[in-house]
Amino acid sequence: MKCTAWSERYCLEAFAGQIPQGTIRLNSQVTSIKKSETSPDVTNLELQDGSTYSAKVVVGFDGVNSVVGSWLGLEKPKSVGQVGIRGMAKFHNGQNFEILFRIFVGRTIRVGLMPMTPTQVYWFVAWHDQSEGWRNITPEQIKQEDPQVTTDFRVPEFELCVNNTSL
Repeated sequence: MKCTAWSERYCLEAFAGQIPQGTIRLNSQVTSIKKSETSPDVTNLELQDGSTYSAKVVVGFDGVNSVVGSWLGLEKPKSVGQVGIRGMAKFHNGQNFEILFRIFVGRTIRVGLMPMTPTQVYWFVAWHDQSEGWRNITPEQIKQEDPQVTTDFRVPEFELCVNNTSL
């Protein structure tokens, strides 16, 4: 299964349809992960609430700075002089975008839009960033940062998508 530019919900629904009901734990923070000493196909997990589980498969949307990311040996992110933000705009009364991936390219910025469902549009923006080292951008900063980045590069459809994205 490959999930790109899609919401976690759709990935989970596709995955959940293939396994026994009740085997998925959502919104659970892993505090410890170890290979089972008795079975090579099993991984033991301890969650923040103290509960423990054994699993043959662990799927996470938790990033490189997590316990699972460390256990997998994922390296810390390195700055490459680019910053990207993405989101899923929700249009409760439906969106009127043509079903087509659109990308707008400026001198130092790229903006993309892709309708995913009759009510959702995936969007992203990427630009050159002169900051030294890695920096985290919080969801609250997205709506503040985007207008500053796109001041000389206006894409009304993109602004509409950003304004219809929950933080």
